[in-house]
Amino acid sequence: EGVSGVGRRSGGPADEEPEDEVTRARRRAAQRGGCVGTPDFVKDTLRNYEESHLDLMIFVAQCGARSHEDVMDSIYRTGTKVISEFKERHVEHQKWRAEQLAGVEHEINSTI
Repeated sequence: EGVSGVGRRSGGPADEEPEDEVTRARRRAAQRGGCVGTPDFVKDTLRNYEESHLDLMIFVAQCGARSHEDVMDSIYRTGTKVISEFKERHVEHQKWRAEQLAGVEHEINSTI
């Protein structure tokens, strides 16, 4: 799972740029704080955002020259290995959000 050299925010001896362009792009995205890497890396990154009460996260599964199979695999793994953890806490977040917006007249739109 994941791409070799991806999923680390900083690194040690493996800090050399990979030869392969796709691996290099993924590694650079991971180093700048993106959610590119193993399911555990993505969950750790999202937990950091969650602790800051981030209300919106947009995922892009199809960018660059990725095959349909790779895109579908990425969507499947995100849904089965990442999102389920956050969905378990969603009701708790909705309550927190309602408290923060007490007195503000608008519908709370919060779904997973």
